[in-house]
Amino acid sequence: MKLVENGLHSLKKAIDNTKTLDGLEGINRELAAKETIVNLHHSIETLFKYIIREKNELLIYDNLDDFFGANINVIRKKGKTNFTPKTITFMNAVDRVVVLNKLEISAIDYGSFEHLNGVRNAITHFEYNLENDLINHLIIQVISAVFPIYKEFIPDFEKYVIENDLNIVGSIQYKEFNIWKFIRYFNLIHKFKDAETTFNGIKQDGKFERKQNEISKEKYITYHKCPCCEKEFFVKDNLILYGTEEKSYEGRCLMCGITFDKNDSYFLYLLSEDYNTFGYRGDFIIRDLLVENNIIENITSEELVEIKKICTNPENRDILVNATTEMLIGRIDFILSNYNEEIVYDYDSEKLDAALYEKSINNSIEIDVLKEKDIMSLKEIIFNFNTIGLSKDFYEKAFNQDYIFYAERSHPNPHNDNEDEHIEITHVLTLWESLITEILDGTSVQ
Repeated sequence: MKLVENGLHSLKKAIDNTKTLDGLEGINRELAAKETIVNLHHSIETLFKYIIREKNELLIYDNLDDFFGANINVIRKKGKTNFTPKTITFMNAVDRVVVLNKLEISAIDYGSFEHLNGVRNAITHFEYNLENDLINHLIIQVISAVFPIYKEFIPDFEKYVIENDLNIVGSIQYKEFNIWKFIRYFNLIHKFKDAETTFNGIKQDGKFERKQNEISKEKYITYHKCPCCEKEFFVKDNLILYGTEEKSYEGRCLMCGITFDKNDSYFLYLLSEDYNTFGYRGDFIIRDLLVENNIIENITSEELVEIKKICTNPENRDILVNATTEMLIGRIDFILSNYNEEIVYDYDSEKLDAALYEKSINNSIEIDVLKEKDIMSLKEIIFNFNTIGLSKDFYEKAFNQDYIFYAERSHPNPHNDNEDEHIEITHVLTLWESLITEILDGTSVQ
């Protein structure tokens, strides 16, 4: 069996099992989760080795020094000349695919590969509780990270996904994961804010020493530095380990009062390096929820109420405005870049002749027409904004700003023996007001 066939077969088995998880309980659920983890791990290891081999077959071997040494010994006519290949490990394969192909991969996605490897090793060699629903989130996080890589480097991957109904990235499970991430992120943000307020009150009112003396420390318990108030009054109730390394924990601080429950600890285990850096993941988490196609289809009424409460809370405004504006600017910039290329390409000889003197073209252009797919792409985002209660204040800036693009054209100069001259082109593109109105007002998505 070829590497690609082997890896895709394991992927199919992993996703087929994932689709059954919600309907199973107890040992049957654990067995299905185990099959998913093992097959997903095998798929990544196998298909990533294929991607590496396409670059250079030698790079799938871990003991390259032995290979080169054996070949040099043939020349020297002394020493060991046979080579016993030893292929690279799972994480070696991940590292080499990322580096060799210069992939832009987030720390969250890279961490999901590490976590998958740790869980797979644990259930293969030790014991691991797979009954908890939170294992779903790890599985979906890994699949969402690996699908774009497969799509780019595995032949006919999209066709295989369609023929085998494997598009779990667009499935209910994936959307539920994005809803869960969004709610957990803002719950944690507010836990930190409330605890900081409590601790600032203790300091300002001169209660710190009294509070410190009131807290009775048990000799047999280790009190840790709190990630919020930074005082050594944090008690850890439970740990999530990766191998032997602590990755996250439940617990409470006896000084500022912050608490982390199982959902908090698992969220941080999947999506952050530690409790002090999770806040930097907000843009990714907000984007993942809001780019869904018609999110209303896969959100419960209770979740929608909770998310609307988050989105209308003034304390969250700055985070949401920055994230949604950046997301929309990125999408509009991507769309307009295609139109900019068309404008640059369509410049005729007369226009280019006129530009030869200054060797530049500077134009401000109002875009009054977009392709239907581009309009729908923006409408879907705005529909999601409206669904969760975001006002136009959150996204008007992205539609009303200038988008600047730079390009270059070569053109023969008739005054210089028709030698090619480089003409620098700068375009400032804006969206026509009526087009903006169409996108913002016609936001119902079929």
